[in-house]
Amino acid sequence: MHHILRTGDWVVPHLAGEPFVEKPPIFFISAALVARALGWLLPLHDAARLTSGLWLALTFVFVAATGRELHGRGRGLVAAVLFAGCIGLLVRGHQLITDIAMLCGVAAGLYGIALALRRPAAGGFWLGAGAGVGFLAKGLLAPGLLGVTVVLLPLAVPACRSRHFALMLVVAALSVLPWIGIWPSQLYARSPELFREWLWDNNFGRFLGSNDIGPTADRFHYLRILPWYAFPALPLALWTLWQGRGRLA
Repeated sequence: MHHILRTGDWVVPHLAGEPFVEKPPIFFISAALVARALGWLLPLHDAARLTSGLWLALTFVFVAATGRELHGRGRGLVAAVLFAGCIGLLVRGHQLITDIAMLCGVAAGLYGIALALRRPAAGGFWLGAGAGVGFLAKGLLAPGLLGVTVVLLPLAVPACRSRHFALMLVVAALSVLPWIGIWPSQLYARSPELFREWLWDNNFGRFLGSNDIGPTADRFHYLRILPWYAFPALPLALWTLWQGRGRLA
């Protein structure tokens, strides 16, 4: 964030004067904009910390909108309250980390999926935009999660085997293109070496375990922490799936 404010360079993130392409720059750019807007009121680092609150506020909006779309009026607030009560959010939600922007992107994408059957074009837009925001926050993880979701849904939900759902996918593919195209192309034009480092070492290399970046990954870490991390929403989600099992497949 400090590098962006000092140089105006939004393409190549820097840390301590060295290129740092572990993650795309949307969170750093937003932090720089917030810090510049509120720097007259707060110290620079404190102003930047408000960025997480803004991304999280948008996430609550999308969670509430998804709850309302799936379950009707009055359910959006319930969904937002359940989300706010999750222990994992209490642990991480206040931190100045790129995961907060990725979370917002995933929430927007899920809202797009929920909206698809009623308004396929709008649903596709939000799915594509959400995947794009998640991509520019932390790389391929968010688009991958949303992609797996839209592939599996038609297998489990008969209503998703429709032209509306297919139209949503086409619109999503079109709307995600600017998000996944502009920054990577600018990074490649600036430095093909940094582009390869970002794409292969910090994305595919992390997923495939073919690099030595960071500590050794615990393969079952997320499965082990999920029961308490997503509490109390997870047991309610599992109960909802059980209750609706007759409408699946």
